[in-house]
Amino acid sequence: MSMNACWTLHAGILSSGDLDGRAYDAIRGLSVTEALAVLAELRQTNLEHVSNKSAFLCGLIKTFRQKSKMGNAARNGDARITTVKPDEAKIKVC
Repeated sequence: MSMNACWTLHAGILSSGDLDGRAYDAIRGLSVTEALAVLAELRQTNLEHVSNKSAFLCGLIKTFRQKSKMGNAARNGDARITTVKPDEAKIKVC
């Protein structure tokens, strides 16, 4: 079974017309492990209120990649957490 058919028909989450080419391209860019993780997250989501499932899936994949990137940076010691404090000169006192 192709990756497209797997995504659109798996567990009845999506129908064959729910995803467009952009969503399929985003799926193809995932490894099998990443695709399974995104699919697990998609399964936990109530899609009744989602009108554009392709855009929703692309956003889910983008968020997944950002979280993975931050996790990898933290494991490698590259994570730089900075605290931004307000500029006290610009604060007006009433």
